[in-house]
Amino acid sequence: MENFQSMKTRTQKEIDRQIDGLLKMKETLPEHSFFGDKNWEKIHAQVAVLQGKAKANDYYQDEHAEEYEDGDNDVWSDAERAELWLKGEENDDLFE
Repeated sequence: MENFQSMKTRTQKEIDRQIDGLLKMKETLPEHSFFGDKNWEKIHAQVAVLQGKAKANDYYQDEHAEEYEDGDNDVWSDAERAELWLKGEENDDLFE
């Protein structure tokens, strides 16, 4: 059973701060990193989760699918981090 006392409901102000920080961070990042990481896609996924428009699992890629490539679940991983932050299970800012 989860410890619901450690769960924290985020205020709209806290959520807006994370979204603003992510969008400002996006302005300084290339769409793809030197290694091919999907920087902007990760940020879009986190924002969608924070806005309640998506769940982290919406971004999960089956590692056994024919079209799967290394790194495909990086977007899911960042979306999951946003979901954990929303639930109060993660307290660090989502942006740098």
